Amino acid sequence: MSNEELVQQIQQGIDPARNIEQLYLQNKGLIFSIVKRYRYACQSGYDSLPIIEMDN
Repeated sequence: MSNEELVQQIQQGIDPARNIEQLYLQNKGLIFSIVKRYRYACQSGYDSLPIIEMDN
């Protein structure tokens, strides 16, 4: 199922927990690549950005 279809189902209230999890799993690589970029900023003294623990 595409991201757009999952978002539509979430917005319509169709099994939101499962659809949010599926959306996360489909985009996990993108999410972590973005987190890795900002993780350096956090370690460099930018306290306003949270550090997210990664499980991979």
